[in-house]
Amino acid sequence: MFDVSIVGGGPAGSAAAISCCQRGLSVVIVDEHSLGDCSLAPGEALHPAMERLFLALGVDLQINQAKFLRHLGHSIESRGKRNLQAFGSGDSGPWKGYLVDRSKMHKILLEPGLLPA
Repeated sequence: MFDVSIVGGGPAGSAAAISCCQRGLSVVIVDEHSLGDCSLAPGEALHPAMERLFLALGVDLQINQAKFLRHLGHSIESRGKRNLQAFGSGDSGPWKGYLVDRSKMHKILLEPGLLPA
C-alpha cells in the first residue's frame, strides 16, 4: 500500500514523487517506460511554472546547468494558420517553458541525496 500513486514517470511525475517523499509519504509511480531505462523515453515540454517546483526541490541549479532549451509559448494551428500563444511575462521578462530530455531530467531528479533517507 502507498500513500500516493502517480501515473506518469516523466519530469512532472518524478518531481511530484520526490516532493511527496520529502513530506514522508510512500509513493508508487506507474509509467509505460522504466525509470531505469530512459533510453526509450522521449523528451517533454514543460510549463514555465515548473521553475518554482525545481527551486522548491533544490534542483534549479542542476536544471539550469543541463541547458535545456527554453520556449516562450505554444504553437497553435487553426484554419491553416500557425501562431505562437505566449505564456506571458512578469517583472523579470517573458516566462519560458522547458524542452527537456527525459534521461537528463531523470538523472537530476533521481540524484542521490535528493530524497530523504
